[in-house]
Amino acid sequence: MNTSFSEIDALFHPRSVAMVGITTANPNHWTRGFLEGYLKFEFSSRGNLYLVNPKGGTVEGIHVYKSIRDIPDTVDFIIGLVPSRVSPQLIEEAAAKGARFAQFCTAGFSETGDEEGIQTEAALLEAARSHNIRIIGPNCLGAYCPEAQMSFSELFPRESGSVGFISQSGGNTNYLIRQAALRGVRFSKAISMGNACDLNECDFLEYLADDPKTEIIALYLEGIKNGAAFRRSLRYAAARKTVVLLKGGAGSAGARAVMGHTASLAGSHDIWKSLCRQEGIILVQTSMR
Repeated sequence: MNTSFSEIDALFHPRSVAMVGITTANPNHWTRGFLEGYLKFEFSSRGNLYLVNPKGGTVEGIHVYKSIRDIPDTVDFIIGLVPSRVSPQLIEEAAAKGARFAQFCTAGFSETGDEEGIQTEAALLEAARSHNIRIIGPNCLGAYCPEAQMSFSELFPRESGSVGFISQSGGNTNYLIRQAALRGVRFSKAISMGNACDLNECDFLEYLADDPKTEIIALYLEGIKNGAAFRRSLRYAAARKTVVLLKGGAGSAGARAVMGHTASLAGSHDIWKSLCRQEGIILVQTSMR
């Protein structure tokens, strides 16, 4: 599917967000972290925030709907906090509410390397394409945009900056944004894209290259699926912005770790070094530089 600037810009500026699968019982559950981020950033002051759990009830004083279908309005952006096996069904429900984007945070997809996970991801993508819904992830943390008051962590800065960040690793996204904040660095947008079965590094590279709010593009990549497409997007971005790349899985042990983390191919570090040299990309060895 072709992706326009306005389409991805809408992803980073949703008018309404529904968090599906948030726990109603345990305030320390990992799903609550997404809610805490949106509450701290006061997303509800500019958009509608909905919570969904089959048990219903309330969380942090917010009504919890038992189904997406019960939400009384359209929903732009679905954050799926549900087991992988129900993700295709969630797409069907999201489509009924006019959703344009769906992010899936849980693991259990193609990154497992087993047939069940691969088939589940394929079914998710097929369902999404049949309804013209774009997928972020799965196996990811998703989007951070201070300007739009959206964040998957309450620990991130609320101030906007000029760095756009693309990452295949949720943990690395969390770490880098927090460490950069200690050094005064602020971000225009960041995306943890996980397996990137639909929207991928090429889409986000070209978007940030054209984004007037972004001056520097930073990437953490563990591997790519389409080398030719990536090179075209990298060249497009490097002609417009400063691009900095942190490559995961540089050694053989790192490459094996990468294959168990996201559904990507790590590739030779020498190839990456050559690519960056030819395209004018700054290649760094550690996110602390």
